[in-house]
Amino acid sequence: MTNYSLKILASEIKFEPEDYAILLELFLDTTDLDLNDISSAVNTLDKDLISVSIHNIKGASLNLGLDRIIELMDQLSKLNKSGLFTDIKEIVNKLRTEISMLREVLEKN
Repeated sequence: MTNYSLKILASEIKFEPEDYAILLELFLDTTDLDLNDISSAVNTLDKDLISVSIHNIKGASLNLGLDRIIELMDQLSKLNKSGLFTDIKEIVNKLRTEISMLREVLEKN
């Protein structure tokens, strides 16, 4: 689990906190959708949909400097390539926890 600070996250990519907050909110909303897609795709064993969702989340995480989420996406990618769908659910739960923590950061500001 990571302790997030809007000010620190924004400064790492040279953004003002207000501007970063807008991007972070968009990221959180789209990531929720991608995580729902991953959960559905696990049930249907759809590696391709999982890969697309991983790519979406990881790319946005890289742009926003969200290192912990990038780490989890790398784990998720390895599990997907190996077909370890049961373990994917555990990583998705960890991602949802990180997303919740980021939402709390937004709510405090």
